Amino acid sequence: MSAHHHDADAYHATTWRDRLDALLLERMKAPFAWGTNDCCIFAADAALAVTGIDFAVDERGSYATAASAAARISVLGSLSEIADRAGVRIAPALAGVGDIGLILVNGRETLGVCAGHCWLSPSELGLVGTDIGAAITAWRLNHG
Repeated sequence: MSAHHHDADAYHATTWRDRLDALLLERMKAPFAWGTNDCCIFAADAALAVTGIDFAVDERGSYATAASAAARISVLGSLSEIADRAGVRIAPALAGVGDIGLILVNGRETLGVCAGHCWLSPSELGLVGTDIGAAITAWRLNHG
């Protein structure tokens, strides 16, 4: 049995919900950090947990400051265009656990991950919850 096949078995031994819950627990107190725990990387990490696909593989390690993040986003288009990589747009009211949303946090557009009752996104103090009604757009992920 190849290592790749074994890894696939280990991946399928857990559900997407188990993987997402583990990620949220790990990040609950992790401070915001450009390039490793910002809203885009957090959303991509959640999408990876849910779908098994890393939509940010080319972005990881490519920026580490607010200025370089803004430059990277402008190259990619917008936060919405970044989220389009991970799923299909749906009405925000239809978002379920693990889906991604474009939300307003302190007046700024941010990507968040639906935790059912709220949207979670990284902050200086760890994950912060935003009212579930705060989404402008949402994306349904292909749950693996």
